[in-house]
Amino acid sequence: MRKRWYLLLVLPAAVALLVSQRELRDTKLPATVRSTEQFAAFLDTLAPQLLLRYRVPGVCVGLVEGDLDHRGCYGKARSGDGRPLDGRSRFGVASVSKTFAAMSVLTLAARGSVGLDDPIERHLDSWRFPDGRYQASTVTIRQLLTHTAGVGVASYGGALSTSRAETTRDVLEGRTTGREPVRLIAPPGSGFRYSGGGYMVLQLLVEDVAGMPFERFVTENIFRPLAMRDTSFSWGPGRGTDTTGHDVAGRRLPTYEYGAAMAPGSMVTTADDMLRFVSAFANARVARVLQWPEPLWNDYIAPAQGRYGMGLTIADANGHLVLGHAGTTMGYDAGFTALPGEGTGWFVLANGNGGVFLKPELDRLFLEWKTQSNDPRHGVVKVLRAIVLFLAIVLPAVGGFLLVSLGFAWAAGRRSFAAVRGSRAFAKALRTLRAVLVSAVLVFWLVFFHTDAFYPAFTTAWMPYAFRYVTLGVALFLLRGVLSSIAPRVSETEGSRLKV
Repeated sequence: MRKRWYLLLVLPAAVALLVSQRELRDTKLPATVRSTEQFAAFLDTLAPQLLLRYRVPGVCVGLVEGDLDHRGCYGKARSGDGRPLDGRSRFGVASVSKTFAAMSVLTLAARGSVGLDDPIERHLDSWRFPDGRYQASTVTIRQLLTHTAGVGVASYGGALSTSRAETTRDVLEGRTTGREPVRLIAPPGSGFRYSGGGYMVLQLLVEDVAGMPFERFVTENIFRPLAMRDTSFSWGPGRGTDTTGHDVAGRRLPTYEYGAAMAPGSMVTTADDMLRFVSAFANARVARVLQWPEPLWNDYIAPAQGRYGMGLTIADANGHLVLGHAGTTMGYDAGFTALPGEGTGWFVLANGNGGVFLKPELDRLFLEWKTQSNDPRHGVVKVLRAIVLFLAIVLPAVGGFLLVSLGFAWAAGRRSFAAVRGSRAFAKALRTLRAVLVSAVLVFWLVFFHTDAFYPAFTTAWMPYAFRYVTLGVALFLLRGVLSSIAPRVSETEGSRLKV
């Protein structure tokens, strides 16, 4: 009889295989797509399908090829709202901010105010690295730009409200909610270690050297020359029209503020502004517009350790130099890519965390179209998503089956809560201890993955929607472990080996 019961698990396993296998299929780039106009028409058809597939309310995509450009916005500014996205809809772009922070530092270098290989503390007036085991005096500006300075604090999360009086120094010293002080956690120059804290130090560098607030310097010296009129480092009024961020299930999220933590990831921009920027970047006009000498531009796009330059990711695709940066924040996913030697570039702005799946899909198609190569990150994302979907179906089914079979055994009298009382004292203690430990794990599991107690906004934004069912399946297994500990089989006699 039990074998027949186990045959019932074949159905969810088969469904899981079909669903996960479907997830591994790639969207095919039609062989007829060759020109910019043809690719734009292909996007007009594909983008609405991807929005539905990845539960993203809206996305703006831009494409540049020489003097030709295309900007398409698809979907809504917020779920349940009839207002469509347009070129002035504003998106949070998270770590894409680092590209513009780096450009600010290089602008200071172009004017002779700093040297990229200068020790950073030579130019800081209001703050120093706290004393520690590593020599802060050897940290250079270049190391901070390339994430090789050994600085801690990987990233800065947003908050529902921040103090308007918050300063850059407050963030560096950890005096703001939920943020730790910036310090050295590894020897300077020892290797790549992504650090939002390092870019906070660069933000202070700009303020101390330029003698003005960071946002004002970037606005006057980067955004304005590049005609990025609606771009800023906050959601302040008067610049474009705001959108609403959404989690991976497509549900609305509140607006998160980043206060004084600007350079690491608080930039807000529009599709029209990004189109102008990517056009200038892809056509190598940035250096001329910002008045950089050519050697500085060449230094800017050269990789340091690994594949990260100064505020840029740098890769090779079939001999094509590929530059860009991506960013993910609460409710938004964004990124840009450029082939500066060829005048080609693109960007993606999504108002949903499902963009972590949508953007790699579009990046793969762009790269395939322009370089006849694939983005390896896209394959990794798809495999992980397929595994999660498979487990999301199988684990709850198996866990539910085991619980139901346990219930039938209890109803038939084959298991009993009274059986524990008839056990030896030692065996009874072991069962009680096991029940307590498994119960503790179950409670911790549910609290960690299904509330925000340990990681604010983890469940509302970052946890993949299908992963909720994976955690449910694990919870069912744990619950079955608790019940089997306190309701053993009646056939077990005192002193016999206890079975569960």
